[in-house]
Amino acid sequence: LAFLSEGLENLSVNANLTLVESEVETGNSAEVFVPGVGPVPIDIVPRTRRLQGQSPYVVNAGLNWFVPSSSTSLSVLYNRFGDRIPSVGPQFLPDVIEEPRDALDVVVEQRITDRIDMKFSGQDLLASRIEFTQGGDVLRGWTPGRVFQLSVSWQPTGTPN
Repeated sequence: LAFLSEGLENLSVNANLTLVESEVETGNSAEVFVPGVGPVPIDIVPRTRRLQGQSPYVVNAGLNWFVPSSSTSLSVLYNRFGDRIPSVGPQFLPDVIEEPRDALDVVVEQRITDRIDMKFSGQDLLASRIEFTQGGDVLRGWTPGRVFQLSVSWQPTGTPN
């Protein structure tokens, strides 16, 4: 962001938005395999729905800061997805819906020497509830734990990092 101010030369921002419209239309009949009999045609209720697993939107954003003189970097990453169908509902039941969820991660990296790096990360800092619904009723849900990791890497031989 140096084009805004010289003081922001080590800061960058990135973001993307994906918008998707999908549609699946079922017919009015299907074949079911019955052992000993073979394929048997059955009538089904035709319907139209979104593709299984497809969110209508996904948002990603990141704020990255890097200081070359100290080899320090900090990244803050955000993600949100729209509701999606993890399980298609049978004939007369609605689809199971995974409700939208926000995620926030932070990563700090520090070069200690030319061969040693340290990294600290915090994942899912918002701990947004994961929830699956069907017909507006909650089927299951939980609040995930946050994950924190600290690692040190060492490159003993070869070209320094």
